[in-house]
Amino acid sequence: MRGRLELARQCHKWDLNLRFILLTLLALTLSNCLTIVLTETQVSNSISVHGVLGASCGSLINKSTELSANLVCNDHGIIVNASDISIAMNGYSIIGPGIQSTKSGIIVPDLDNVTVYGPGRIVAFQSGIFATGSNKVGVSSIFLDDNRIGVYLTGATNSTLEYNMMRNNELGIATHSSRDILSNENYFYDNSLAGISFINTGDSSISLNYINGSQNGIFTDPSSFLNDISFNFLRNIIDINSANGLSNDITNNTYEGNYCELSLPSGICRGVTE
Repeated sequence: MRGRLELARQCHKWDLNLRFILLTLLALTLSNCLTIVLTETQVSNSISVHGVLGASCGSLINKSTELSANLVCNDHGIIVNASDISIAMNGYSIIGPGIQSTKSGIIVPDLDNVTVYGPGRIVAFQSGIFATGSNKVGVSSIFLDDNRIGVYLTGATNSTLEYNMMRNNELGIATHSSRDILSNENYFYDNSLAGISFINTGDSSISLNYINGSQNGIFTDPSSFLNDISFNFLRNIIDINSANGLSNDITNNTYEGNYCELSLPSGICRGVTE
């Protein structure tokens, strides 16, 4: 029986390692593809919105949108103005005025069922994607780099972030007063303050993410309850920081199978794989 249990553990470990390797390869491929797109495609301050030409930085978008060129903005990028629509990055980039600005690449205010999907890149904004008071926001296969915050969700519910690459932001993903958020199979690299930061966020899941090179890999504050944080691979100064060491009995967050070295409180990490 002990032999079977050990074999099962090893198989599970190999499966997780394989998924982390595949996620890393996906992130590298996305990075290379976006570099080619950025250097070889037309740079523009307008996009094609299902045949409607002339939309520019800061325009309100009321229907599903496909980018047909890079969008270079001194203001906000795209402001979504209707529920039940999607934004297809289509391999292009939205480039902002810098992290010291107050601008966002894509804004989703008080809407339902809005999806942003790549491949594509959002760079040099205060927030790459900013969703406030919205429900069922989906973000997938986007490269968010050199922003203050890659994806910022406030008052959001039932939202999913997956297969994205967050690099060289201050915060990769930040949530505030949100519920039912899923961060799954994202790649975080050198986000200075934290890969993922949950503030007053509950009933959410952080799983199968690769988080490397931050002060805190995953941070949850004392008001973040009933979150499931499992099977993440972390290499940071502090890999998992639960309310600066507050007991798990108080926060009722669940930690399982996270491969890391240092956590607050101790005992959350299961050891870094060789």
